[in-house]
Amino acid sequence: MRTFTVGNPMTLDTLALGESADPGQPGAGEIRVALHGSSLNFHDLGVVTGRMGEAAGRIPLADGAGLVEAVGDGVTEFAVGDMVVSCFFPDWQDGTPTIGDFSRTPGDGIDGFAREAVVLPATAFTHAPKGYDAVEAATITTAGLTAWRALVVDGKLKAGDTVLLLGTGGVSIWALQIAKMMGAVVAITSSSDEKLERARALGADHCVNYRDTPEWGSAILEWTGGRGVDHVVEVGGPGTLAQSITAVRVGGHISLIGVLTGGAGDVPTAALMSKQARLQGLIVGSRREQQEFVRALEASGVRPVVDRCFPLEQLADAFRYEVGAGHFGKIGVEWWGGSWRRRGRAICGLGSRYRVRYLAACCPLPSPLPGRWVRMGRAWRAPLANPSRSPPFQGGERDGLAFDFASVRPARCRRPRPCATAASTS
Repeated sequence: MRTFTVGNPMTLDTLALGESADPGQPGAGEIRVALHGSSLNFHDLGVVTGRMGEAAGRIPLADGAGLVEAVGDGVTEFAVGDMVVSCFFPDWQDGTPTIGDFSRTPGDGIDGFAREAVVLPATAFTHAPKGYDAVEAATITTAGLTAWRALVVDGKLKAGDTVLLLGTGGVSIWALQIAKMMGAVVAITSSSDEKLERARALGADHCVNYRDTPEWGSAILEWTGGRGVDHVVEVGGPGTLAQSITAVRVGGHISLIGVLTGGAGDVPTAALMSKQARLQGLIVGSRREQQEFVRALEASGVRPVVDRCFPLEQLADAFRYEVGAGHFGKIGVEWWGGSWRRRGRAICGLGSRYRVRYLAACCPLPSPLPGRWVRMGRAWRAPLANPSRSPPFQGGERDGLAFDFASVRPARCRRPRPCATAASTS
């Protein structure tokens, strides 16, 4: 199966796509997942470039989502065809944090999800939110759950609270969506007026360009009438912390998440003490918290913001796009193959929302079959991706394989029906 590994030396130029052994069938308590999507995080970039330490030969990417292909003995939580999403800390099931490093984080201490299939304990996954495609689901593993824990689990966010967000990356945009979902009032910063307008369209109540307003902490304090904000999602680190302390209210909450401006620096301890604010570091969250987040997303209908999606083969280019810092929200990676089955003359494949069937008009079949295509008007598109991101295929032939569109139906109908046109197609 196709697999990406971190090169030696560890650079984007040496990030290599190769072949690895199929993981086989699941044992007791395990599931086999055909992976179809991931999303990039600053942490992943650190792994593939060596900033997080020695990782040559490691399979990168902490986020992974796909379809269950098989379940082992004793697994009752998942069934074949379920869309699932990985957990950042597969061993942290519930309760208070017990992990302070990345030794058991996929894509860092253990192999990640830049591959076509995995066999792992069922407890390393949760159900994806209903209706999400694989890339959308993957965004909750790291960025989404981090924002959820910062605001809801640790911050006890409630309607009417004021929230300050820094920048428009994956965590901050997820935090904007969560905060508005919970009825909060949100201020956000960026150096781009265009990005601030996009944030305003998502519900941001107050926008500050930090290049035009270097003392943005004081500007936020003034916006709140001198009271300060209840919550700050602090992703910058030492370069922004002083401004965040200025902006927070007395007795407020600062979630220290990121180190985008460095791993060490001065902390204005006197200012923090006078604010009597709670400065809390955090790294993502537990499996139970992810399940609670999924339930909230299903109830609210909120969907993540995916700025751009790359095919797996262009993983290095996806990271280069991340380095350029021009994205708004998340950067996705998507791929297909692995869940196709031949049933007589029909070829059946599972999508995140649809079960799709085709009739083969010529043989032999390539393996794996290229993509999951459905007809949308005169074009064929892949249902695992959002239509706006998926490449169109005009016509009925691809890679030497002719298709005749047969049916599309909800994925929850797991038992395949006979293709109506099978008898008349050769």
